[in-house]
Amino acid sequence: MIRTISIVSVVLWSGISASVQSQNLFYYTESAAFDSVNNRYLVSNQGNGAIVQVDSNGIHSYFSTELSTSKGLLIQGDTLFVGASTYGLVAFDLNTAQRLFHVVFPGQVDLNDVTADTSGNIYVSDAQGNRIHRLHLSDMSTEIIVLNFSWANGLLFDPEHNRLLACQWINNSPISAIDLTDYSVDTMALPGLHLFDGLTEDSDGNILFSSFSADAVLRYDRFFTGPAELVSTGHVDPGDIYYNQLDEVLVVPNISRSDRVDFVDFSIPRLRIVGQAISDPAGNGDNCAQRDETVQIRIVVANESGVASGVTAEMTAYNLFLTITNSVVSFDSAIPKRGKDTSATAFEVEIADNCPQPLVARLAVVLTADGGYSVEDTLILFIGDNDGFADDMEYAPGTWQQGSMLFPYRDGWISSTGRQHSGTTSFKAGRIGVGDYFDFMDAMLISPPFLLERNSRLRFWHFMDASADTSRGLGFDVGTVWITRGDGEWNQLEPEGGYPYVVSDSVLNRLGAGTACYSGHQDWSLAECSLAQYAGLVQIGFRFTSDASGTDEGWYIDDVTVEIDPAICCEGMTGNVDYDPDDLVDIGDLTRLIDFLFISFEAPACAEEANIDGEGAVDIGDLTKLIDFLFISFTPPAECL
Repeated sequence: MIRTISIVSVVLWSGISASVQSQNLFYYTESAAFDSVNNRYLVSNQGNGAIVQVDSNGIHSYFSTELSTSKGLLIQGDTLFVGASTYGLVAFDLNTAQRLFHVVFPGQVDLNDVTADTSGNIYVSDAQGNRIHRLHLSDMSTEIIVLNFSWANGLLFDPEHNRLLACQWINNSPISAIDLTDYSVDTMALPGLHLFDGLTEDSDGNILFSSFSADAVLRYDRFFTGPAELVSTGHVDPGDIYYNQLDEVLVVPNISRSDRVDFVDFSIPRLRIVGQAISDPAGNGDNCAQRDETVQIRIVVANESGVASGVTAEMTAYNLFLTITNSVVSFDSAIPKRGKDTSATAFEVEIADNCPQPLVARLAVVLTADGGYSVEDTLILFIGDNDGFADDMEYAPGTWQQGSMLFPYRDGWISSTGRQHSGTTSFKAGRIGVGDYFDFMDAMLISPPFLLERNSRLRFWHFMDASADTSRGLGFDVGTVWITRGDGEWNQLEPEGGYPYVVSDSVLNRLGAGTACYSGHQDWSLAECSLAQYAGLVQIGFRFTSDASGTDEGWYIDDVTVEIDPAICCEGMTGNVDYDPDDLVDIGDLTRLIDFLFISFEAPACAEEANIDGEGAVDIGDLTKLIDFLFISFTPPAECL
């Protein structure tokens, strides 16, 4: 399941209050560092040169005001190093704030970020000087190790490979590696984004970088083996980022917002329900919820950040037909970051004998973990033995769920009157009306659970207007269709005739290069997907993902149906009139055929299965043939046509 509430990607460190924010001393911030000895952050103001200290309560005060501008910050032992633009590199005593020394590099223009190796050397990027300087602390000598490095910006020492990682404030910026033995420069990654400012390393060894053009922080693994992943969004021109590995906090100065620094806490869990397993040991044993049964529900919970220990969940049902007889479940072990687990115990829900069927019930579940973490999620319970699904998308609150598939990518599904195939509304991935969708979307629109008969088919109408390279069949922002059995795993469905596009190698589209998809522009059209290999309790999902640049109107979904595919509903021989999933021909089929012919006249799910004598219309001849097979001659029914 997907949470119906959003996760805020920017979190203020240690709960800074509004009254504290009124004492804000930030002024066009550039860089940050954490002083673990004194338990404080230091933040540089390039606007007025001040270095601001922020204590564990969020209180601002000045560490130093003697510089006219300050940019990159580095703490080494008891020393704070500051890249001070045209003024040079300045060192302060970390405890007394007294200046220790001041170094001017030959030819310096605009000193920016600062890093250090393990051999007593300090490195400083010179943005407008297009070079990287080195200071030998042993004798205070200086040298230029790289020339013609346009708009040199973020620096990070990589001790494992004895190299500097560096980024540049240019369009289509690479992340480069500078070998510290021969100063050769190699490109480690080319993300396809622009204006990189800062580099830092998280506690897992991932390399994080900030991008002005994306207003985001992204990461590569330490070996740059995969595409970049989105880490945090919602910033405004993010500067020299810093990752506090002790507290798992990412610090993001917002250069163009004069008074804002974002502290993103990755130590806290982010839990959500992603699946459920239902059993009915005291019912008919079909593992589906039906009236006059007590069902047991074990939930599958995913954790997107931090480590979640001591996880419990408490359920509330706001439904007259449901009574919760066991409302609390627990988990045997901690759920790691990017991990998931199934509850060790089960909720128990008693369903009234007069409960209408089918019924889609919403159950509120509060997830808690050690450290005071708590979040409310929603679990959807399907009650009944009716198969198939249909929705004309004339919006009924609570029927569908929508949300982001992964933090911090965003949701964007809404009920829209902007376009529709029929009626007045459809669901749209995008803004209200015909407004464009958002960057950084990984939004899933999820159907309520429903029972799926084997050999069924999904049909839906959709309209698409999304960023693509039509000539090459590459989608930058795309739509895809998925199915889940409720175990937390989603499988992509292939539409009849295939998808018309594949995802480009844009680093920010969550689906990955080469994934088949819808994209570009197409008017309302009917799509069909075979569900022949699935049966039981399932959910359908429509997933829209976007990258970091270029948006269009979006993806609309309308008139969704799931029905048995008449072309393939009969396999082998006829006679499975009740269409049970094991394809058995037994007394149940005789009962169902009598019901159709003489009682309810409700047509069988698959008419071909009921044509037992192979002579066309379903009539008394088919009943006679079925009785003969079951009790007299045992001669098999006719084969499927």
